[in-house]
Amino acid sequence: MQDGYTLRNDATIVQLLRLREGGAAYRTAEAWKAFGGDSEAGKLLKKLYCGTSKPKVSYPKLKTKPREPSTPFIPGGGVAGADARTHRLVARTSSRAIKAPAFCRSKDAGSEMHPIEFLATHKKPMSEIEKEMNEIKRQMEGCRMSCVTRAPNQEKEKLQQVFSYTAGTILPRELLPGADLLDRELSHAAALRNGKLPKDRVAQLEELYSEVLKEVESRKSYMSEMMALGRPDKAAPVEREISERMTELRKIHDLMKKEKRSSKNSNNNDDEDDDNLQ
Repeated sequence: MQDGYTLRNDATIVQLLRLREGGAAYRTAEAWKAFGGDSEAGKLLKKLYCGTSKPKVSYPKLKTKPREPSTPFIPGGGVAGADARTHRLVARTSSRAIKAPAFCRSKDAGSEMHPIEFLATHKKPMSEIEKEMNEIKRQMEGCRMSCVTRAPNQEKEKLQQVFSYTAGTILPRELLPGADLLDRELSHAAALRNGKLPKDRVAQLEELYSEVLKEVESRKSYMSEMMALGRPDKAAPVEREISERMTELRKIHDLMKKEKRSSKNSNNNDDEDDDNLQ
């Protein structure tokens, strides 16, 4: 009894649901009718929701070309139609080898051509080779060794003098033995190279005296200009420099007198020796 009652209740529920759905559809249809077909809004709604015609869309035509049927790709260099379970290779070796143009020598060719000459990356024309050979010869001829021979003892003495008297030694230049003699020797050698006679001591002192005198004259003119412009502060240091230069002039003058006396004495001694010899 209970099962029959349950079935009747289920059927009743289903009927109620159907009635409910039908009533909703009916109410929806009546709602659309409420707008009316005479109004603009009703016409638009009917076209949008109640129309049965589908929109017409014009799609562009396909322009792709039909592909040719290709054989399936088999990895490992396999060929379609071959039995992979057998150990036999393909009958034709051309299908397994790399396809490359076959090298053949033409009958009309006069000289023999090697395969490497057909490769553009390894080929070098004869003109380029001759140009490189000429460049190598020119460099070899331009870099000839010097054939000038030097006396080894002369170079040794020169090196000893450089190590003994020039800058870089431990002692200062004033305490080096023979530093003034080295200066004379170097100036004498330079004069001989230039084709000029070396100056004696008196000539050198006279030249130095004239240079210092020029410096004194230039400083005196500068000091007079500063005093004329009313700037005695600029003239004071120049006056000290002038006094220093005047002291140097006196020393040079004394040295010149000594050199002249010594040269006269040496000349007199030479004359006496000549008289004694006669």
